[in-house]
Amino acid sequence: MFLIFITFVSGTEAQEATVSKRKIEREHAKNEKKSRKAYEKAVKQHQKNQSSNTRAMMKQSKKTARKTMPVKPASGKKCK
Repeated sequence: MFLIFITFVSGTEAQEATVSKRKIEREHAKNEKKSRKAYEKAVKQHQKNQSSNTRAMMKQSKKTARKTMPVKPASGKKCK
């Protein structure tokens, strides 16, 4: 009876560790998504503050950068 109780306790601790690890990963992903949205919002606000000529140049440079730079893999995923 005592041996079964020890096995059950150690199994529960391992499960709690994986559950807490997944919880931390979810929180990290959530924080990353929040910070990305805040960054994109700041970039849009910056572009709105510029003159029309500057906005046009920024837009053009963004297009050329997409064409010339290869796409980087996001979060360890391989590009195809």
